[in-house]
Amino acid sequence: MSNQYPAVTDPPTLFDAHLPSLTAGELHGLWHTTCLRPAPTGDSRWAEATHLQLHQTHFSLHTRAGDRHAGTWHLQRHSRLGQPFLALQEAETPVLALITRLRRSADGTVRQMVVYFQSGLELQLTHP
Repeated sequence: MSNQYPAVTDPPTLFDAHLPSLTAGELHGLWHTTCLRPAPTGDSRWAEATHLQLHQTHFSLHTRAGDRHAGTWHLQRHSRLGQPFLALQEAETPVLALITRLRRSADGTVRQMVVYFQSGLELQLTHP
């Protein structure tokens, strides 16, 4: 009798990244929203995010409603603590999101990131 079910593999072990040494290149790629903690107020675009694509200097944000927003971004650091922020610029609207956690597999192919916006919104993102 053959096995009808596909083999189940364990998810990769993820390790916390050292945030003060994080580079922008480590964030490039397509990130999917896996968890959202809404803010009492704030920009609904980010609260409706399904995925975020980070390229070298620009980003695109896709929402549940099917909208697409685009702009530029760079990695910014707190002057004293070295904590990394995503500095996102869409049209005339700048947004800062603190990267509070980044975890990755040993080979870097699987990553999870938690970002916290000034509005109180928290997004958990995963790549791929």
